[in-house]
Amino acid sequence: MTIIVILFILLPTVAIDISWASGTDIPEPQSLDATPLIFVDPEDAVNGFTLIAPFNQMNVYLVDDKGVVVHTWRSDRKTKGTTILLENGTLLRGRSGLSGQPDGVHLLDWNGSVLWDYQPPSGFSWHHDFEPLPNGNILINTMVRYHKLELIEWGRDPEITQEFLVVEPILEIKPNGTAGGDIVWKWDPLDHLIQDYDHVKLNFGVVKDHPELIDINYQPVDIPEWQHTNSVSYNAELDQIMVTDRNFDEFWVIDHNTTTEEAAGHTGGAHGKGGDILYRWGNPEAYDRGNASNHMFYGPHDAHWIGPGLPGEGNIIVFNNGMNSNMTRPEGRFSTVEELVPPINATGGYDLAPGSAYGPSDPIWSYNANPPESFFAWAMGGVERLPNGNTLVCGGSTGYNFEVNSKDEIVWDYRSNSIFRVSRYYPPALNKIPDLIATEDEMVSVNIASFISDLDTDHEDLVISENSSYADVHGHELLLQYPDGITTDIIQLTVSDGIFGMERQVRINIT
Repeated sequence: MTIIVILFILLPTVAIDISWASGTDIPEPQSLDATPLIFVDPEDAVNGFTLIAPFNQMNVYLVDDKGVVVHTWRSDRKTKGTTILLENGTLLRGRSGLSGQPDGVHLLDWNGSVLWDYQPPSGFSWHHDFEPLPNGNILINTMVRYHKLELIEWGRDPEITQEFLVVEPILEIKPNGTAGGDIVWKWDPLDHLIQDYDHVKLNFGVVKDHPELIDINYQPVDIPEWQHTNSVSYNAELDQIMVTDRNFDEFWVIDHNTTTEEAAGHTGGAHGKGGDILYRWGNPEAYDRGNASNHMFYGPHDAHWIGPGLPGEGNIIVFNNGMNSNMTRPEGRFSTVEELVPPINATGGYDLAPGSAYGPSDPIWSYNANPPESFFAWAMGGVERLPNGNTLVCGGSTGYNFEVNSKDEIVWDYRSNSIFRVSRYYPPALNKIPDLIATEDEMVSVNIASFISDLDTDHEDLVISENSSYADVHGHELLLQYPDGITTDIIQLTVSDGIFGMERQVRINIT
C-alpha cells in the first residue's frame, strides 16, 4: 500500500501555500454548496482541514480553513454514514451498495482507488458507523431483524411488537484480503435483556434493580426499530466502547476487555460484568430510575470521550438533536451540544448510588444557538473538541457545519448537503527556526523536535528530512558538518506526519 505525502510549503515569513490545490478540483454544485465563511475572530478559529462527506453523494472533499476544496476523492458509491481520514493517508468510508447489494465499508487510497471493500455476513446489515482500533481491526455497528415471535419469547409485550424489530450488535472485524473480514469479537444487546412484563418468559426481573441490562419493552411508541444505534466509539486507555442509541435517548458504555463469550454473559472482563452496561446516561426512564424531568437526550448522535491532550480530556461530549423517532424535548425542537463529566472511579468503573440514576445530574457545558430554535438538525450530526478548546459541530440534516468558541461565538462555518459527521485534520506545525551556527569540521546537532508543535500527531510519528549535502537526520536530530571554505548553507527541512507535510528553509552560518 502506497502512502501519499502531501506537502505544504511554508517559508519563514509567509503563510501556508497549498501548492497541490490547483483550483481545478472544484466539486459539482449538486454535491457541495459552500457559503461565505463567518469569522467572529479569525485568530480564534483552529486552522486545519475539514473532511466533508455529503450524505448520499458520490464524492468526499477536504476543505481548508478558507473553504477552498483542496482534495477530492471520487467514487462510484454514495457516502453512507461515517468517513475517516486515517493516519496513513487512506480514507475509511461508509458506502452504498451497487445493483441492490447491501451497504458496507470500503478503504480508499488518496486517489480514490479501492483497497478494501467489506460488507457484513448474511444476516447482518452495516449501519451508520465504525471505529478503527489501534490493533488494525474495526468496530462496526450492524443491524439484525428478528420476528416478533422470537421477541415475545424473550419477554417483549405483544401489544407493542410489530412483525419485525431491529436489534443492533457491534462486531469487531479483522480485515482479510481486499474484501474479506473475520469477526473476532461481538457484543449483542439481546444477551443483556430485562423485562417485567411476563414472569413465565425469559429475562424476567425488576427493571429498576438492573440498570446494567436493557429493558426489552422500553419504547414510548410502537416502531420497527427497537434500537437505532448511530455511533460507536472506543477508548483505548479504558478499553471500553460507547454506543449512542437514538431511540433510547442514551449512550451505553460496555467493556471491550472481554472475550466474545464473556461479552455475551454477565461475568468476566476487566470489571467482572461481562458485556453488561457499565455506564449509561441521557434518559434514566429507560431503566426505570427517572421520569420525564430527567430526560436529557432526544435523538442523540456521536457520543464519545474527548481525546487525550484536548481541553476536557476524558469528558463525554454528545450532539443532542432535540427530537427522536418518538418525541421532541419539552422546550421545543432545537439542537444542542452537551459535555458531561462521567462518574468514573479509580478502577475505570462508574459509581452509582443504590436506587439512583447515573450521574451527573447536569452537563458541565452546553452549546445553545441564539435563539435556540435557529439551529435544529432532526437527523444525523456530530461534534468534535478542538485543540484550543473550540468545538466543531456538524449540523447533520441541515448541512450546516460550524466551529464555536467558549463564548458560544461561531468563528468558522461551512455549508454542504446533509452530512453524517465532519472531522478536522491538521498539518504538523513546524515553527520558525532561527539562523543556525555551525563550526567548520565539527559535528553540530540540532533538536528539531523543539521547533515542532503538532496538533494531532505524536512527535515519534513525525518524519524529518532535509536536502543538504552536509546534513543528515537521525530521529529528530539534525546533524551538520561542513568542510573548510563554506560560509553559508540553506536547508529545505521537511516534517511529515504520513498525510501532510510542511517545509521550511533554514539558514546555516558556518564560522
